[in-house]
Amino acid sequence: MSGTTITELAESIGYSRPAVSNVLAGRKRSPRIEAAIAERTGFRADDLWPAAGVRKKGGQKG
Repeated sequence: MSGTTITELAESIGYSRPAVSNVLAGRKRSPRIEAAIAERTGFRADDLWPAAGVRKKGGQKG
């Protein structure tokens, strides 16, 4: 997927560029878009988007 733009990715999975951008940036959650991105990229959705609210010890992200 290297060299692929968000627009190209969005078109290839059938969603709008803003929707895909929001999911990739973590601003929105969409199981359907996450699954489509995972299928297109060959990754597992759970690896790309760990369960919401799961944080490292001490409550810090990172």
